[in-house]
Amino acid sequence: MLASVLNSDRAIHINIQIVRVFIKMRQILQTNKELFEKLNNTEKKLLEHDKKIILVFKFIKHLQDAKQKELGFKKRKRIGFK
Repeated sequence: MLASVLNSDRAIHINIQIVRVFIKMRQILQTNKELFEKLNNTEKKLLEHDKKIILVFKFIKHLQDAKQKELGFKKRKRIGFK
């Protein structure tokens, strides 16, 4: 605040530098906020994809179990009238 009140060349230069520093800080915070949001969205997508991949593996296991039962049923020894 003192740099704003004083009227010397040095005080004006310091005041300009202070304003530039605050502008740069605001830009950095805005950039980090955007990066954080992008990272958050990417993490959500990955979690969603993980859930879908697990579901696909469960479905494949279910199909594999069904196929094993079918093969076991075909290979069993037949009983009854021949």
